[in-house]
Amino acid sequence: MIINFLKINATVGSVNADCFFRILHENMSRTSFGFEKSFVAEEIADLTDQLGEGGKSIHELEKAKRTLEHERNEMQAALEEAEGAIEGEESKVLRLQVELAQVKQDLERRIAEKDEEIDNQR
Repeated sequence: MIINFLKINATVGSVNADCFFRILHENMSRTSFGFEKSFVAEEIADLTDQLGEGGKSIHELEKAKRTLEHERNEMQAALEEAEGAIEGEESKVLRLQVELAQVKQDLERRIAEKDEEIDNQR
């Protein structure tokens, strides 16, 4: 009888210990789950903020890109205009050089004619 009592007592103690550990495990799981839930919620909030900031950054970068493209187009137009002006001035210089060479040739020819007239008059 005593042996049965001890066996029953040991069995009850074992069952109590199992129940205690199960309850402890469930409480820890709930606490851990609550902690993980709040941690995940914070992570989601942080990631949402980062996405919002990223969206703002992308918008700002696209705006800066459009501004730079507009400035580039203006500079390209100014460059083409300047190149056209340079070509026009180069054309004028070339024309004046040809004209100057013709005038110089005419003057040399006239001088040669005058020298010939002077030589003929002597």
